[in-house]
Amino acid sequence: GTHRPLGPVTARAQVFDVEMELRFAQELKVEVAGDVAQRVFTVPELDGLSTTYFLDLALTDSAGVELSRNFYVLSTQADVLDWNASTYYHTPVKTHADLTGLSQLPPVELEVAATHAVEGDEGVTRVRVENPTGHLAYAVHLRLMRGENGEEVLPILWQDNYFPLLPGESREIEARYKVSDLAGASPVVEVGGWNVAGSGRHVP
Repeated sequence: GTHRPLGPVTARAQVFDVEMELRFAQELKVEVAGDVAQRVFTVPELDGLSTTYFLDLALTDSAGVELSRNFYVLSTQADVLDWNASTYYHTPVKTHADLTGLSQLPPVELEVAATHAVEGDEGVTRVRVENPTGHLAYAVHLRLMRGENGEEVLPILWQDNYFPLLPGESREIEARYKVSDLAGASPVVEVGGWNVAGSGRHVP
């Protein structure tokens, strides 16, 4: 759903197994009206799909600019609710969805570069993060630190945080903050993630 008409957009759905093999892909041009939820895709049941799998959904406008992106970790074994033990306020889960495939993701070494600028009293840090491997980098997380051994810069507004990087994918993420919150230190970017090799490493 969206609150404003987006006009003609391209909707893309991709399903990957836990080894990042593409198992399903579909791309459609659609007209998106405001304040309306629209069903665009129905992902079919896929034979032999790994228990943990990934669904990547994206909307791009007519110029190819990404409007939205949603990445889901899913399971062929869904949550099973225990209705026999249900009360009016709580229904316990008898069997949880099996997402153990996340623990088997191999370590991914990301390529990261950062630039820092000052615009008036505002600091602007732009970080380019690339996944040069054939594996998923899951829940990539960026923090801005006051120097190499300093505390995290807060408050701060990141364009995005805790995001996936598919094999070969790169993102440019911007952060804005008050220069005074650096307390005279140089800004340093800290990179982490679920399976990011060397999580916690710093990039000047």
